[in-house]
Amino acid sequence: MAKVKYSIRAVERVLKILKGFSVDHPERGYLEVAEETDIPSSTVFKLMNILAQEGFLEENASGRYCIGREAFRLGNLYLSNKSLVDVVNPWLQELAQRLGFTSSLGILEQGSSVTILTRLGTSPLSLSRDRLIGERSPLYLSALGKALVMDLGADELRQLLPPAPWPQLTPNSIANVDQLVENLSEARECGCTRDDKETSIGMRCVGCPIRDHRGRIVAAVSVSATTIEVTDDSLPRIMETVKEIATNISVDLGYQPERPA
Repeated sequence: MAKVKYSIRAVERVLKILKGFSVDHPERGYLEVAEETDIPSSTVFKLMNILAQEGFLEENASGRYCIGREAFRLGNLYLSNKSLVDVVNPWLQELAQRLGFTSSLGILEQGSSVTILTRLGTSPLSLSRDRLIGERSPLYLSALGKALVMDLGADELRQLLPPAPWPQLTPNSIANVDQLVENLSEARECGCTRDDKETSIGMRCVGCPIRDHRGRIVAAVSVSATTIEVTDDSLPRIMETVKEIATNISVDLGYQPERPA
């Protein structure tokens, strides 16, 4: 019985050591790991050496460790068995149910936003958008499109988008790169993009990017509803929910969010 308990504790310690590696901490020494995990330094030293021998860690010239090829192989195996739609589908359904709004998944393709999955909300005012799967729309016109290019600067946007002035669907539509850059700057501060009656009068949308294991934007999710449903008072709660779901999807794709200092 004592041996079984020791084995379980050893596994827990190994997992705690591996989980300490992140984008913010790609290299670690055994002493700092011991201090952070409260595991005796001698034990950490032995476990990290075993992990290095098995390929889960690699030791560099300075005696510090980083994630090894075997851990990378297993991570890629996990990702290869999960398509984007498979990962997003249950989260998109949860988003539609929690907010009651139609929720969509979009990708960037040939300079346009392409909707590849939608889920109908529970609100009586929620619009059926099944017919819009596969629809292309300009990146600057929707919250979904803006989320897909949220990391891009002015020069990259000019290369990607057509010359201004852009067609206006409503008086609120963005007309040029400068306006889009300002809009995206505000979006980066709050973590969400918005379509405030820019595509259609009486409609509001909130979007958020989805990131892969490297932190790159690979897709985006959004919710669409009427201005009656998305009020100024309810907007902060809606944005937080969309961000939460987008973060959960990103984590499932291998992304590691930055932790508060």
